[in-house]
Amino acid sequence: MLALLAVLLLLFTPGVMLIIRILRPGFAYYWLVAIVGSVFAWISILILGFQLPQSIRLVEWSPATLFPASPTLLADHTTWPYAFALATLALSVILTAVARLQQNSWATWASSLTLGSMGILAIFSGNLLTLLLAWAAIDILELIILFIQIRDSSGRERAVISFSARVGGILLLLWTGVVGAPGDPFTFTDIPPTASIYLLLAAGLRLGVLPLHLPFAQELPLRRGLGSILRLAPAASSLMLLTRAAVIGIDQPIQPYLFALTSLAAIYGALGWLTATDELMGRPFWILGMASLAVASAIKGHPQASQAWGLACVLGGGLLFLSSAKYRSLLLIFILGILGITGLPFTPAWDATHLFSAPLDLFLPIFLICQAILLTGYLRHALAVSTDLSGSERWIRSVYTLGLALLPLSHYLLAWRTPLPLDTTGNNAEWWAGPIVIALTALLVYIGQHELHIPSRIVPIWNRLFSLSWIAQLFWSIYRSVGRLIAIVSRIMEGEGGLLWAMVLLVILVSVLTQRGLGG
Repeated sequence: MLALLAVLLLLFTPGVMLIIRILRPGFAYYWLVAIVGSVFAWISILILGFQLPQSIRLVEWSPATLFPASPTLLADHTTWPYAFALATLALSVILTAVARLQQNSWATWASSLTLGSMGILAIFSGNLLTLLLAWAAIDILELIILFIQIRDSSGRERAVISFSARVGGILLLLWTGVVGAPGDPFTFTDIPPTASIYLLLAAGLRLGVLPLHLPFAQELPLRRGLGSILRLAPAASSLMLLTRAAVIGIDQPIQPYLFALTSLAAIYGALGWLTATDELMGRPFWILGMASLAVASAIKGHPQASQAWGLACVLGGGLLFLSSAKYRSLLLIFILGILGITGLPFTPAWDATHLFSAPLDLFLPIFLICQAILLTGYLRHALAVSTDLSGSERWIRSVYTLGLALLPLSHYLLAWRTPLPLDTTGNNAEWWAGPIVIALTALLVYIGQHELHIPSRIVPIWNRLFSLSWIAQLFWSIYRSVGRLIAIVSRIMEGEGGLLWAMVLLVILVSVLTQRGLGG
């Protein structure tokens, strides 16, 4: 029941805030209400981690002939780490908002908590039906928020294109239930081997990895809190599905093709993250690059590695995205965040080094280099000059620091709560991955300090080519052209000569059919 309790708390709190807004418009303590709800939800999921596994049927749908499966929540060792990470992110969003109280409102905090609840609901999905419903709720809520925040037509057009890609992932997941387990209820406790490839593609499509595309590159006006959870909550639910697919693995014959596509996404995401002007502009690239490593681990059949990359994406990225102010006393927190993605032994990403274990593959050095590029970009953005809170009250600095510290501390808690690679595989061959990444990162930092940068003219060409936005624009142009053609035909047919044109088209059609021998 604790999984359901956490979801209900994060949904109930925005409802309370809305009621207070209606009854008492002058109420000034919405932030405290949001803190109470998010803290209790976080504690509920923390306690849940000591009572795994749990399964909760939300509602019993009948008859069974029409609804072989009912919405169910499943909390196990695959879902709980992602749910705890997302609950920590939601709590950190509210805590760090004290540094930006003038830029936020009750609606912003309510939207963040609602997105967090929908993300946790999707993560705890026990079957395809529950995940389909949760994904649909996330996508609709995200589209509504984007339409409220974005005013220009071009931005809304890109939001619709992104929504279409997400819907494609939902349709692919629906197809998984048709071909993966026809006639049987599809549950995540017993995934058919034939379904793993479809689960991988559905998650990869929503993450922008398979095929390569940026789901939504434009940034929101409220970029730190709401923008961060708007990016990471849908990603967390898809990363969870990758870990599920990794348990089954992918057939060997198609692995090289999937590795080739994933390596392309990893290269593009890593370079986009490294060359971004700041961490917020590079946020989509960070998710793309880290998700590519998680996809590669799932292709190779390493669920621990896929989960480790996913948690590093959410918690490591969340630390950087929420740090609107950086000052000296936060240095230890950022050091913990940096160590969390290095892959060094006994750090959170050590499990992730299973990706580089034997048998070695041609594409694995590419992923190793991409990890080094992502780490270099992380160092660059973490050490960038930023504002501080020197003029703020002491309690604001303390709460803000706590909000940031929760993310790396939770990352280490999740890593140390599970067995390390030494205990599970008996193979220490991956210990070298972390030191190599550190060496490559040091080399990249050295190159960057000597002004050996990518030429400014190449970056726009690279972004335009590998983001595949030109393909979306091509299809959008075709769609508009067809729409204009249909409009012209409609005006012609509705005019005074419409009947005459209809007769002409009918005669042409009859003539064509007669010539082909179909008209008798």
